[in-house]
Amino acid sequence: MTLLRARLAKERGWALVTSILVIGILISLSLPLLSLVDTQQAQTAHERKSESSFNLAEGALDAAVFVLGKNWPAVAEGAFPSSCTAASTELSCPSSDILTRTYTGRDYSDRSWAVQVRDDTGTDYYDPGVVPLRPSWDSNGNGKLWVRADAHATEGERSLVILVKRIDTTEPFPRNAITAGWFVVTTGGAKVVVDTKGDTAQPAPLAVRCTVPAPSPRCLEYRPGQVSPDTVTTGYASATVMTSDALERMRATAKALGSYHPSHCPQSPAGELVFVEEGDCNYAGGSSANSPDSPGMFIVANGTVDFGGGMTYYGMVYAANLQRSTDEIVTIRGAATIVGAIAADGGGGVRVGSSGENVIYDDAVFPVIRSFSAAAPVQGSWRELPAS
Repeated sequence: MTLLRARLAKERGWALVTSILVIGILISLSLPLLSLVDTQQAQTAHERKSESSFNLAEGALDAAVFVLGKNWPAVAEGAFPSSCTAASTELSCPSSDILTRTYTGRDYSDRSWAVQVRDDTGTDYYDPGVVPLRPSWDSNGNGKLWVRADAHATEGERSLVILVKRIDTTEPFPRNAITAGWFVVTTGGAKVVVDTKGDTAQPAPLAVRCTVPAPSPRCLEYRPGQVSPDTVTTGYASATVMTSDALERMRATAKALGSYHPSHCPQSPAGELVFVEEGDCNYAGGSSANSPDSPGMFIVANGTVDFGGGMTYYGMVYAANLQRSTDEIVTIRGAATIVGAIAADGGGGVRVGSSGENVIYDDAVFPVIRSFSAAAPVQGSWRELPAS
């Protein structure tokens, strides 16, 4: 008993007890900290995956805006699909291949996305219950469309919307009453056949590329008084009035408007922009195409244009003469009248005259010579829709 008391009275082993207590305290403090770190890591991973969904949605949205800049759905025939997905093959949908190659990695192993294009019908806000029911083309013609992108990476779904506006570019064009390789008036007398002033403040030039008398056997044939005011100039330097790039933009715009004709002439030249790729177009009768308040543009890329009878056309008549002809490629005869301007590229000629004023210059046609050049977001319209 005395030995046991002596051993119990000694202080040996207190260090071990202290160590156990300290370790216990450290463990009790560390476990909540480890739990907190683990929770934060899980939250960080969740946020990262959610941001991956956001990035994919934003990429799909940007891709759709780019497509709209190249292929604006101005008519019902050019409407976008009801929904574009990774499985869509339509040219009006964003490229699935590009989005697949851009968004790679573990966070995109189970990706999916969808894009919808809908008309705004005059509103500047996105109503998820109403907008999806609207047409997938610019039905109200105001040059604005809503674009919605939904995306899912490995976790979470993000939905973004933005209002997109079509950007039009007014194409540069010489402000001449007539531009041609050569010009001929076929009627006799001194009556005015070409009015180079019309209702404008200043008369416009009638410019031909030929010179008098060489190198062309025909250059200018008209009598005094038939071109009034007489603003005829020779040796016009530019062989074309539009560059090949500008002509391609007009071609693409006509396709978007549904007024592109690859191999035939339409029944009527009326319209904001009518583009005939190849054809010899002949229009006669007593009808009118377009109006003084709404002039248009009629382009024949490869072929000729002939207006006769009592036909009246308001706008720009342009023969791009891709066939490189030196014959007449624009003819205005009978009582037909062009109120606007005429242009023929290269050595192609313009022949007018028979009865009355066949050409009356109007500079109101030049603002309508415009193309769809791009699409851009409307400032302040971007937003993220709440998770459904």
